[in-house]
Amino acid sequence: MWVVLTAMATAWVVRYAAKVRKDPDASLVGWDDPDEQDETTTDKMAEDVEDPQLSHTLTGTQKWVLVITVFAFGLMIFSVIPWSSIFGSTTGAADYYVTHETATPPYWFELNWWFPQLAMLFIIASWLVGFVARMPEKEIVRLIGAGAADMIGPAMVVLLAGGVSVIMNNTQTLDTILSSMEQLVSGASAGVFAIVTVIINIPLAFLIPSSSGHGALAMPLLAPLADFAGVSRATTITAWITGHGWTLLWSPTSVVVVGGLAIAKVGYDKYLRFVWPLLVALLVVSFAILGIAAGLE
Repeated sequence: MWVVLTAMATAWVVRYAAKVRKDPDASLVGWDDPDEQDETTTDKMAEDVEDPQLSHTLTGTQKWVLVITVFAFGLMIFSVIPWSSIFGSTTGAADYYVTHETATPPYWFELNWWFPQLAMLFIIASWLVGFVARMPEKEIVRLIGAGAADMIGPAMVVLLAGGVSVIMNNTQTLDTILSSMEQLVSGASAGVFAIVTVIINIPLAFLIPSSSGHGALAMPLLAPLADFAGVSRATTITAWITGHGWTLLWSPTSVVVVGGLAIAKVGYDKYLRFVWPLLVALLVVSFAILGIAAGLE
């Protein structure tokens, strides 16, 4: 399933790139340079530090900056992986989604970092880059602030989405949604159960973009219902994560979507115009694969 959906997405992007290369006017974002009043803080910052005489050869300073960047991202990935959960024996799928506990103690090299530690990691990496580039202290602070300024908008969107999730949880609105979800999937055939599982998890993923939080709420209900419908746990989890992952491809509550669009300076409306045909195709193909898989069990 992953191979098929990834191939579809790759083909869609390559097709669009070839179309724009042949006809630049077909680009959804256009090719006009931004006006002075439309320039973001990082645009102006880039004008200050970029050399107009572009060179294709990396200098010694640029190589060290690249090394620091690669090391920071590598350490970030390494630090958040629960290695004992992967190579040790977990206490079970349900317990993993709730507590991430394992039957074996954490390995000595596990860091168990999360957002506070990762934020400090990138602040330190930013200072190291400035030091290697021989920037004055005031310039380093200015550039760090300039980069953070462009992310204020996406951060506010994520903050408001989190507030909506808290309100719905405290008012027991999520309990109502989960109860309705249980009534929809109970008594369904195997193929229908898999497809309905995807559909009913879409609004939940919109409200709870965290996969662990979403799984902790939904899986305790879906697991016994899947047993009655004759659907394996593997197919049930695949259907659940399909609905969750598909939603996070377009949801404004997704940090990846709003953050990526902010970095690329692409409007959310233009992104939706580009991606909606692909989203429909991915959903239809996912329904077909899950329906066939559940029917064959």
